Amino acid sequence: MNWIVTLVIGGIIGWLASIFMKTNAQMGLVANIIVGVIGSIIGFWLAGVLGVAAGNTLVAYLIAVVGAIALVYPGLTVFALAVMLGINALIWGVFAIFEAFALRRMSRGESGGGGLRPAV
Repeated sequence: MNWIVTLVIGGIIGWLASIFMKTNAQMGLVANIIVGVIGSIIGFWLAGVLGVAAGNTLVAYLIAVVGAIALVYPGLTVFALAVMLGINALIWGVFAIFEAFALRRMSRGESGGGGLRPAV
């Protein structure tokens, strides 16, 4: 019975992560379940490493969704790997996240100037 509950909640967590990362159209039911379950494991592991405790159910679900987002988004996966390797690598992971966000904005054609326009 616990496995069925794990799969259902994992599917919901994976679905929420795919909506947040705008990959919902690319992921199906099985992918959502896999991302939700593995992402939850990653999220709770990272929370333990960073000293964050799930005080109540809402925080536990939030940790699970953040873990699933980390699994879906490549920059956050690099961040998770950096945490596993240690604090020095953590700095590298933070820079990797910023680089991934910048590349994502550039691929969409958005400027990184914060709304500033070049002088004509």
